[in-house]
Amino acid sequence: MIAVLELAITAAAIALSAGLAAASLRLRGAAAYVLASYVIAYAEIVIVTAALSVPHHVGRWEIIVAVATLLATSIGAWIFVERPRGPSPAQIVRTIATLMRDRPLVVLASGAALAFIYITALALFTPPNSVDALWYHLARAAFWRQQHAVAYIPAANDARLNGSPPVGEMPVLYTMVVGGTDRFVTMVALAGYVAITVGVYGIARRLAVDRREALFAAFAFAMLPVVALQASGALNDLVIGSFLVICVYFCLGHRNVEAVLAGLSMALAFGTKAYAPLALPIIALIVVLGTPRSRAIKLGTIGVVAVVIGSIWNIVNLVKTGSKVA
Repeated sequence: MIAVLELAITAAAIALSAGLAAASLRLRGAAAYVLASYVIAYAEIVIVTAALSVPHHVGRWEIIVAVATLLATSIGAWIFVERPRGPSPAQIVRTIATLMRDRPLVVLASGAALAFIYITALALFTPPNSVDALWYHLARAAFWRQQHAVAYIPAANDARLNGSPPVGEMPVLYTMVVGGTDRFVTMVALAGYVAITVGVYGIARRLAVDRREALFAAFAFAMLPVVALQASGALNDLVIGSFLVICVYFCLGHRNVEAVLAGLSMALAFGTKAYAPLALPIIALIVVLGTPRSRAIKLGTIGVVAVVIGSIWNIVNLVKTGSKVA
């Protein structure tokens, strides 16, 4: 019980740290703030886990101390930039209340809310039972916990345990180590599910779609069977999906900080799954057709750096096996 409480506290600390960092960027709009907070929070977990893996010190107290340090740093930076505020919760509630006057939207929103409640219950109170989750995603996190590091697993009987990029399972490892249980491993996919839904709304708004239609699209996406089914499990398809959607969202922005956030999302996507390069032509087409030439060049430069950073595990595979895939 104490470990679960520690997990809740550290998760709240990570969320607060990421929220303060996102507020410090002075992004416009609730969607931008939420998506930036999500990407920053995920990156914080990845950075902490990777740093502690070097000396093989991925342990409960080491993570707690690292998270506390991140929070203190975020608070200091937030104060330094004169305490900017994020979007007003009251304003968001008023906006949603106004949009909910549309009856078809109310029906769809009610269905999406009920689906989310059911999905959350499944995620928390039923164990993941898919073959990939048990044989690969959760197994590698459990082995990493045993060896106190995200590193190659000796005598692995499945090439994916070592060869696949590790970013998708790093937060899974975090929940196992700090929480002392595997009950909360499904929260990673569930968070990705929420992030994609917000991203769909945000992209629609950046394409000048009306708020009601954008919200309708987001709710409709959230209720797609293939999406809802994965949200309660321990796979990482929704995780990489969230990064790619958020990358597109920030690519369609105008500020330099949004270009950096797009690059961060791309790096996380490449560090999550080996098929991330398949999305590059689509994102490149969106950038070329949907942004000015000067911004497209800037995004392309940042994208190259992001791909290199996100592909670091390929270097590990080359060192270990002589091949990019073990």
